[in-house]
Amino acid sequence: MKPTAEMASNVNAGTGLQQEGGAPPVSPQVLAELFRTGFLSDVTLKFEGAEIRAHKLVLADKSKWFKEAFEGDYEFATAVDIPLHALGVSAERALNMVLPLTALVRFCYTGSSTYSPSAQGHWTPHLTSSFYITLHHLASHYGIPALATRCKEHYRAVSGVSSANLVSIEGRFSALSHGLHHHTLQVVQTLTLRAYKQELDKLQREGKYKEALQWMKLNPRVTSQLYDQFGAGDDDAGEPAREWKCAGCSAVFLYTKPAKRMNLQLRSCPCCAVEEEGRRDLPGNEGARAGNNFVKIED
Repeated sequence: MKPTAEMASNVNAGTGLQQEGGAPPVSPQVLAELFRTGFLSDVTLKFEGAEIRAHKLVLADKSKWFKEAFEGDYEFATAVDIPLHALGVSAERALNMVLPLTALVRFCYTGSSTYSPSAQGHWTPHLTSSFYITLHHLASHYGIPALATRCKEHYRAVSGVSSANLVSIEGRFSALSHGLHHHTLQVVQTLTLRAYKQELDKLQREGKYKEALQWMKLNPRVTSQLYDQFGAGDDDAGEPAREWKCAGCSAVFLYTKPAKRMNLQLRSCPCCAVEEEGRRDLPGNEGARAGNNFVKIED
């Protein structure tokens, strides 16, 4: 499809903008072709050797960030080339931003958030989920809530936790927390916790208590977010602590660092699982005391 007079007359319209004189808005097909060809583009986004030709009114129509930048900053509004640092993307994250930022601009034109990683070579489920995490981060940063919602749905579909792929959830949280938009971090943590909770629930229903304990021991602070939590208290050493209580056996667990309450609950706690195996202690956790039903989780 070659550039046409229709494309030229509509190049300054976004998907929701009307042409002058009350004519219908530009068609999705024309917008998609404008993105593909860059026909009559008036701005070029440049970063890490990549260039994306775009149209300022299309970006401003879909993105709150671009709208405010183009309307409030004369130098930005009149710029022909916009470099990486002006886009609010940190240099240390730049290498991972090329594909997601291209996908974000494509969404402004086409409304499509689907992506085929197979075209990029050896993509794994982890890389695919990382792509959608980064795209959600960008959508939140640039103020495109519709794209952020789509990314959340895609991430939920491609990510997950399974006993066949035992990982440290706390390690994942720590790795993801650097530089992510707070909305993105909240989405990742919530969805990962729910998948983690479902896997622990499944293991306990199947009587696989040793595997469940392995997960809990690997992720003590994250596991604590799956139980009812109470106010701050004091442990034996007099240090500030928080508590969570098992709904199954009423065991009270203490941990020294606060964790955000997620309102997710499991069927039973490590004490319940150990009791069903005829044991009253947790290997490697000398804080367990059968007498008063307390377990101390060391951070």
